[in-house]
Amino acid sequence: GRVFVGRMEYGVRYKLWGPRVHSSYGSSFRRSTLALFMLQRRDECVWSTMPDDVIMYVLNMCPWDWFLDSVEGVERERGRER
Repeated sequence: GRVFVGRMEYGVRYKLWGPRVHSSYGSSFRRSTLALFMLQRRDECVWSTMPDDVIMYVLNMCPWDWFLDSVEGVERERGRER
């Protein structure tokens, strides 16, 4: 018989937020993203001084569960979409 000789590696990578993957995030993350961009459009808010690119960068650095979404909740939401 054959014997495997070598090394195998595997790992997990986090998906980084961006406009193209926005819909695959949980509802809490999506609502928070919308709220942040809405705040940015208000002149009296400190976020109004930030360009879109900066806000997108900040959101890109947030973990997917930063806004308290759970794996179960995201899977449940995906089930409703189908």
